[in-house]
Amino acid sequence: MASNDEVEALRKDFAAEFRKAEETLKVQELELYDHGLLMGLLMPAVNQLRYAGSHLVRTLDSRDLSKIESNLRQAISHCRRATFDSLEVQVRYYLGECDMFTEQFKSISIVEVLPYYPDDRGTVEDIRDRLPSMLCAGDDRGKHLEDLGRDLSTLKKIAKEWANATVKLNKNLETKIYGLNREHRRRVITTLLGAVVAIIAGVLAFFAIMWR
Repeated sequence: MASNDEVEALRKDFAAEFRKAEETLKVQELELYDHGLLMGLLMPAVNQLRYAGSHLVRTLDSRDLSKIESNLRQAISHCRRATFDSLEVQVRYYLGECDMFTEQFKSISIVEVLPYYPDDRGTVEDIRDRLPSMLCAGDDRGKHLEDLGRDLSTLKKIAKEWANATVKLNKNLETKIYGLNREHRRRVITTLLGAVVAIIAGVLAFFAIMWR
């Protein structure tokens, strides 16, 4: 049976984990506010906090220290799961942002503006590859909180650096498009002039035969 001191320690752990989950959700809400599916993305984590609250209420209805201990441990687990779910959503969001960046500028040289782009792109893919193993951990996902938090911080840094480079990259893209259009116009004009010259030459040859 758990002692009063152990139960008190669990209560403190619960409070700390709940605050961590709440802060993580607040960051998600603020940073992804413009995301069209914001509320849907928040729901898994919110549900986990609801489950945590349910277990906490049960501790208030019992004087059995073993039951209180069990419910507090489950409440703590749900808080950690809420934090994980929120971090996962944010990681997926920034992975998507990085993918859109790569797609947008795939036709030009990104390394001219971002010399470390290949390394950063590799880091993004490493984070993507690690995520499934974390998701497969089931109820043990909370054990990956630190790793997922670090991955999110890394993605945010990369996404910010890439976003800061978009102005320069857009100019390079516009220059390339203009150059391609100019080359296309030159080819069209050259073709048309060639056709005109051929027609004129044909007409002159025709009259030359007629005048003989």
